[in-house]
Amino acid sequence: MDLYVLVRKEAELKFDRVLRLCKSEIQKKFIGYFYYFFLKNDFDLHLLSIEWKEFENTGDAYRPVYYLENDDGLAIRASNDAVQVINPFTGDFELLIGFTVKVGDVAYEIIPNYYLFNRTHSCSLEVGIIMKVPKTGNVLGRFAIIFNEKNTPASPKLTPEANILLNQNDFVTIEFSANEIDTISDKTIVELENAMYKVIFGKESEYYRFKSEEV
Repeated sequence: MDLYVLVRKEAELKFDRVLRLCKSEIQKKFIGYFYYFFLKNDFDLHLLSIEWKEFENTGDAYRPVYYLENDDGLAIRASNDAVQVINPFTGDFELLIGFTVKVGDVAYEIIPNYYLFNRTHSCSLEVGIIMKVPKTGNVLGRFAIIFNEKNTPASPKLTPEANILLNQNDFVTIEFSANEIDTISDKTIVELENAMYKVIFGKESEYYRFKSEEV
């Protein structure tokens, strides 16, 4: 088996692990197509995970405990429902939370069930996308993907707590209807990437300009 086939098989295994993070069919369609688009176009995809901080005794065995941290340094215990992977270099358990892809001069972290919290409020976004500088990891922008499963003209209502957290953390919301997800295509992903890029930089992304020139 040649190296290219091995790399593709490993990428497909990662794809399966990412899909298992999704809690709904509409979420799985969006995350799945987003990942598949960049996979088939040979972008560099990496899984995102967090390392365990301590062990707990479950009575039958010890299991690793994970904590999610926010920008204010607060930490909250993470769910063990997510898929655990083994770090191939250290052998340590890690908790899978999503994946990242570099597109031109930016990197996007795509995280299903993105958890936002402060000392008084918490909410779970269906998908959180964090735009970063690849070399430094500095955050450029934050986006909340909202699914309107009823296909109604009005935006789906977010709870007051969710709105507070979104505003505090400078999230920009982008809504997709169920129909849009059902008919998701390469064009959808290219235009979404460009829309996020334009919010931050006020111009079209390098990748969008390149794809437009192809057409």
